[in-house]
Amino acid sequence: MVGVIMVLVACTGSSTPPTAGAGLDSAIDAAPADGAYHELLAMMPDTPEIRRSLTITDVASARAVLGLVAPPTDAGLPERFSEFPQLFGQADTGVSVSPSGRVGVATGTDDIATWATEFGYSFVDVDQEIYSDSAPGTASIVQGRFTDERILDAARTDPAWSPDLDERTYGDGLILAWGDDGFRDPTRVTSARPNGEGGRLVPLDGAVAWSLEQATAEAVIDAAAGVVPSLDDNADIAGLVDAVTESGTYEVFVSAAALPTPAEAAAADLFEPDTGNEGPREAADNPVLVPPAAMAITKTLGPDGEIRAALGLAHRDEGDAETNAERLRAIFETGRSWYEPVEWSTFFDVRDITTTGRFTVIRVESGDPGLLRVIWEQRDSLFAVSADDG
Repeated sequence: MVGVIMVLVACTGSSTPPTAGAGLDSAIDAAPADGAYHELLAMMPDTPEIRRSLTITDVASARAVLGLVAPPTDAGLPERFSEFPQLFGQADTGVSVSPSGRVGVATGTDDIATWATEFGYSFVDVDQEIYSDSAPGTASIVQGRFTDERILDAARTDPAWSPDLDERTYGDGLILAWGDDGFRDPTRVTSARPNGEGGRLVPLDGAVAWSLEQATAEAVIDAAAGVVPSLDDNADIAGLVDAVTESGTYEVFVSAAALPTPAEAAAADLFEPDTGNEGPREAADNPVLVPPAAMAITKTLGPDGEIRAALGLAHRDEGDAETNAERLRAIFETGRSWYEPVEWSTFFDVRDITTTGRFTVIRVESGDPGLLRVIWEQRDSLFAVSADDG
């Protein structure tokens, strides 16, 4: 754990912002695809497992802010790969998307063809994805430039997996299933099925859902049909997505998992005492938050190529929102890491803090688009909550 943040500082310390691609000025004026975000939220069932860790990646917006045009479906392999370095943080663009493995990303010479053969789409066809990696209930829903017919044709004609295809009607939907839950065949490992997993595919008219479990596939169909609540029906989640997105936003991470108190972080023993930094045990000087109902973190590219991020919190009431607005300012101005001898102001320049109803949002600039998420995953002091305000 110790040293990870300092490595990020070394990587993000440049004072020169990345250069955006051609077309940035016009693209940045357009609002992010929040309509597409809500379409995705409306298909994802609202369960505690899914709410624990949820990522919306807007590949179309990432392409737009960089002035990229998705290669055509029939493009050759070099053209299909050409956008990868710019989108996945391997070039000095300030953009780094982090979708799941279900968006058809290719890493080898035959991977594009494999995805098209097995599922009827690949990464160049993808516009947005929403996914949760909290098992049970792991699910991915992709929107893009493909049709149900393409998905069905690929599933029915794939020479490797079509013999196991079981087309199951559920409600008004169709589930393409390969074997029982958990079925794997190590002799049929491909880039599209890296563990030889059968899985479930649900065509959704311009979108497609993937899960390893039948129950999750059924829940997606029910959520899309309004039979069970979706995440778009969850006022905390849907409201946070609206609150944190802005022009140039291309990714939103949402979690309703409880944030740690200093005592809980200390009990988890996530720091290394031999560094001389006593971590959460010396947390008295750090301000801590009122526990929120949910939080969201964004990745955004600004109009001049500056790397932006936002941290949004949903609260029980407006009073908690106002309190946390004050505490967030103190945390980002004077708070320090439990695991490194640095203050948070070393990493972030605060742009503004706003409170609207139950939602509080702090917008910052940073040298790394994924830094806030790393800090959340480390359960560091920036996300600590008070045990007394719960």
